Amino acid sequence: MQEKKKDKPKRAMSAYIAFGQDKRGELAKSNPTLKLVDIARLLGQRWKELSAEEKQKYQQIAEKDKERAVQEKANYLAKHPKKPPTPYNLFIRKEYLAMKQKQPELSVTECFKLLAAKWSSLNPEQRKAYSNPL
Repeated sequence: MQEKKKDKPKRAMSAYIAFGQDKRGELAKSNPTLKLVDIARLLGQRWKELSAEEKQKYQQIAEKDKERAVQEKANYLAKHPKKPPTPYNLFIRKEYLAMKQKQPELSVTECFKLLAAKWSSLNPEQRKAYSNPL
């Protein structure tokens, strides 16, 4: 399993999540015996009952958070560029679409099994064709 990167930015929150953050504490204080599941259920009901004007406040909060997330992601990607694709990845990208056009009835799983077998049967010279040019 991949390790989480500590400086990876958080995703933007939705208007509903902003509403939940705003109202959860209030609901928990007024109903101290409620379980977390029940509070979540009540939040969902209240969200559905809000008018478009009332939801607008939370949509604005979500938009601001989206701007933050986009900026943080851009900064993160600048510091952590993607690794170049492996020869196998390049092979799959090229061959998958061709296979899907020839045999559209195949599922994704079936396609990948066939492509893996095809990759295994390639000799080193044939695999070199899919190496990353540096």
